Amino acid sequence: MAATKSTAKKTTAKKPAAPVEKKEAAVISVPPVEVVNAAPAEEAAPAPQPEVQVVPKKKIMFVASEAAPFIATGGLAEVIGSLSKAVAKDDSFDVRVIIPLYQDIKKEYRKDFRFIGNIFVPLSWRNQYCGIFEYEKDNVKFYFVDNEYYFKRPGCYGYYDDGERFAFFCRSVMEILSFLKSTVSAPSISSSARYSPSTISSIRASIRSTSSRICSASPTATAIWWSTTAASTS
Repeated sequence: MAATKSTAKKTTAKKPAAPVEKKEAAVISVPPVEVVNAAPAEEAAPAPQPEVQVVPKKKIMFVASEAAPFIATGGLAEVIGSLSKAVAKDDSFDVRVIIPLYQDIKKEYRKDFRFIGNIFVPLSWRNQYCGIFEYEKDNVKFYFVDNEYYFKRPGCYGYYDDGERFAFFCRSVMEILSFLKSTVSAPSISSSARYSPSTISSIRASIRSTSSRICSASPTATAIWWSTTAASTS
């Protein structure tokens, strides 16, 4: 019995599986690829920028013995007041007016004047005080020359020392232009009327350091062409 069981086990034993042959992977030869460098894209030319030109304003100062609406004795004040206002409507002009600070200047304006500084003006053997006040109206900047000894009087004219008063005013204008140049910006052209033409011309001749050129326009007016870069000797 035992012999038959062992025989049966022998007959039922599994045969070992045959080894599987490994197939080698096929090798595919790939031809070399030529690398072509792409041409760099051309940069677009920048669009032309519009040229920006900064044109400075032409600075004009009217030098007069009176000007409306502050004080007026006749047509001169009306011309100075209206002409400066009309020119100032053009934005290419910086317009200013300078007159003495009279006692009779209307208080409605005087209360708003702004003190911007003072200088001392050489006149003969003295150095006279000169205060400078500023006020803006209708796009025009007004300057007022303050000296109570000369201008704290009723009216504008008719005094025994009018020659000295307005000699001081004319000399003050020349000194104030230098003051304005050092603090803000001086005017390019100045036009003066009444008492000023010959006096300013003679004063300018004695102050060669002032960079200006005076051209007589008429018996009652003088134009001062102002250079901010170099003194003119012509």
